Amino acid sequence: MTTATVLPSIGAEIPCSCYAANVPLKIRTALVNVEFKGGIKVRVEAHPSQPPHKAVVLKVIGHKVEADHPELGRITINQDDMEATPDSLLNIVQHFPPKLSAVMFLSFTLTIERPPGDGGNEGARPEPLVLRTKEPAKLLSPELSKFPPDGDFYRLENPIKLVDPDSDQVIATIDKFPVRVGG
Repeated sequence: MTTATVLPSIGAEIPCSCYAANVPLKIRTALVNVEFKGGIKVRVEAHPSQPPHKAVVLKVIGHKVEADHPELGRITINQDDMEATPDSLLNIVQHFPPKLSAVMFLSFTLTIERPPGDGGNEGARPEPLVLRTKEPAKLLSPELSKFPPDGDFYRLENPIKLVDPDSDQVIATIDKFPVRVGG
């Protein structure tokens, strides 16, 4: 296998499935574990300072995962502003056997269908809670054998802080997001 075939072609749009189990989601004082399923789609672009046989940029052009929770209902993570999300990177770290390293950045909104109560109107059905990432989430997969991945894990580098879009107040956090991509 030559290095030219290790990285995906410039211009390719690549969809991948995503599955993240046992994700701890803290909303105010409530802590729940949820299981997200869905997908991500990236477009391969030229890296501004590396030749295309060494590294490429992955532009996230679609990302949606969902979880169902008995009390909270549907919880949805959906790509936020595509242009505001930093470019992700895929580079070769070893030629034989091929080893790639990926860094994915994700800006998203998180919508909770039935958020936990905050001491307000008991019995009233709460409005869905829509939050956004304070900073883009950074997911790492340092030892891929190929791209698109085939069930490889990406791990979260730092906790994700989710804020009220109006006040910028942190309402929820995700401390771990072990997501299996592809496969």
